Amino acid sequence: MFNEGKLPSSEERSLHEVCSQYNVDETACKSYVQYLEFPDAKAKKRVRERNTLPLISWTIEKVVKALTSKQLKMYLQQKGLKISGSKTELIGRVLTHARGNRCCRR
Repeated sequence: MFNEGKLPSSEERSLHEVCSQYNVDETACKSYVQYLEFPDAKAKKRVRERNTLPLISWTIEKVVKALTSKQLKMYLQQKGLKISGSKTELIGRVLTHARGNRCCRR
């Protein structure tokens, strides 16, 4: 409902009508609606972040080793490479591909 703290005009009117009907402060209503929607917005942001690869140097072994298996598999899948194997195998595959040695195609 909120987009940068502002309601769409149709919802703004609805909120105004409800606040007027029940004699409630409109600012307080807006704050309460924003409070209710905050966890949902935060959850959506977490999902977006989880499904996005980090902006890192994929050729640095120490950096690649710090990633989760899911992140390694996302990289490999995007590049059309085999995604099965242990984390060590995934790391090796990512580093090999990132350093320019094209191998391990599915």
